[in-house]
Parts: sequence; C-alpha cells; structure tokens
Amino acid sequence: MADPYQRHAPLTQLYVLRLWRESAGAPWQAMLRPAGGGPLLGFANLEQLASFLLRLADDPARPVVAELAPGDHDS
Repeated sequence: MADPYQRHAPLTQLYVLRLWRESAGAPWQAMLRPAGGGPLLGFANLEQLASFLLRLADDPARPVVAELAPGDHDS
C-alpha cells in the first residue's frame, strides 16, 4: 500500500515546533526542526515565526531561509 503522505509530499511541510522564553516577561522564541532532517530554523519572536509561515504558505515549493534566534542552541 502506498504511503498517503508520499503522494502529497510537495504539498506537505512537517516540522517539530519548540517554543520557549528566557524568563516570565521575555518574548516567546521559536525553533522549527524539519521532520525529515535539515537545518534548524530559529525565530527571536512569534512575529518572525508567523512571517516565515506566511511566506511558506505563499510558495511552498520555494525554500524560505530563517536564522537561529540569538542565544539559541540545539537541545
């Protein structure tokens, strides 16, 4: 039986989302890890994450580059 996700692979983006903040009053930061492997995508705030997702939705075939948030580390 064929994998149902494989048939729609060009239309599918799958990430693991991590949200955190350094302290109770600090802005939320985010990191996306592509489920199939690849570079981590980090965002210093939720607005940057939302902007990335909106650009991805505009053209899912075009790679969108994001930078790791300041002070972020792979954990």
